[in-house]
Amino acid sequence: MYVFNVALKYRKGLWRRIEIKGNQTLADFDHIIRIAFNHDTWDHLSEFFMGEWSWGGFGEIDPDGGDSGVEMRIEQLGLSEGDKLGYVYDFGDEIQHIITLEKIRSMRVTTLRKYSTERVRNKDMKAPSPNRAYLATCLRHFAQICSAIAPQTLHIPGTLGDMA
Repeated sequence: MYVFNVALKYRKGLWRRIEIKGNQTLADFDHIIRIAFNHDTWDHLSEFFMGEWSWGGFGEIDPDGGDSGVEMRIEQLGLSEGDKLGYVYDFGDEIQHIITLEKIRSMRVTTLRKYSTERVRNKDMKAPSPNRAYLATCLRHFAQICSAIAPQTLHIPGTLGDMA
């Protein structure tokens, strides 16, 4: 998971913290920035640059999904914590942003799984049957969500059917 600080270049007090997975593309990042800063999501080209500003970025991004910069994934940029990117939205108005990578952190779904299943299976937990059934349903939904996010890191042994 990449954690970025995205600020308007000429209004640094106006910024957003954005978290994005490494396998997401620059087109995904572009869409998130457009929503975060209330830019049009259906019009105007944009582009990311290495460093705060330079000529020749990673390729233009059309909000309709076209152009050359849309397929590059965040993890392919080779960024380290503290690195900066430039981002231009709308080449006519040239709204410039400075993007700083604050941190890269791993998604540790397995630690959540361990905590969740141990708490539910704890013999000292004396919840009434309806609450245990509800909790089991919540954990099943949690497992489905986690497996959709990071299927390679989630494994919950056994079933929760005996809790209902």
